[in-house]
Amino acid sequence: MGTALSPALAEDLRPNWGNCGWSATAGFLVTMIDWFGRTSGSVVECGSGLSTLLLAAVAAHTGRHVLTLEHDLQWAERVRRAVPKRLQSALEIALAPLRVYGDFDWYTVKGLTLAAPIGFVVCDGPPGSTRGGRYGLGPVLGPMLAQGCVVLVDDTHRAADRSAVERWQEELGARVVDEHGTHCVIQVGK
Repeated sequence: MGTALSPALAEDLRPNWGNCGWSATAGFLVTMIDWFGRTSGSVVECGSGLSTLLLAAVAAHTGRHVLTLEHDLQWAERVRRAVPKRLQSALEIALAPLRVYGDFDWYTVKGLTLAAPIGFVVCDGPPGSTRGGRYGLGPVLGPMLAQGCVVLVDDTHRAADRSAVERWQEELGARVVDEHGTHCVIQVGK
């Protein structure tokens, strides 16, 4: 696998993963692989699943490393078991429980090794029911994002996640550079 994923293959992968109700859409997966190939630097993924397996494959192929934040221990273990041995060195799935950060909740990153500058973020977590939605990415990871960092955000059809993108535009100097029905790509500081 290079840094391209056909929509047909992405669509075939989803039912084989066995989590279609929560799994990223084929369009999101295709966009993720496309933008991965346009970025450099470390990669952080918020929430794990089929996207984690694909990120591990392209990271191993390109010599990059992915840190995935997952709040649910059982789910993190399921994803870890699914990662082929040859890809494990390109991926770390970190258990990062949700915690309170003032007026929002987000992943605990204390004690984790986040290799700054971060060049690519895949944001498909935490769950939509989380207080503040995905907003916490900005204030928590913002200082570690490279100038020009690309952030792929899923579920931007939901009000809380659309609001997070709007706040990041203002607070991080980000701009939307690619938009699809349920997800968008923003670039920080360029």
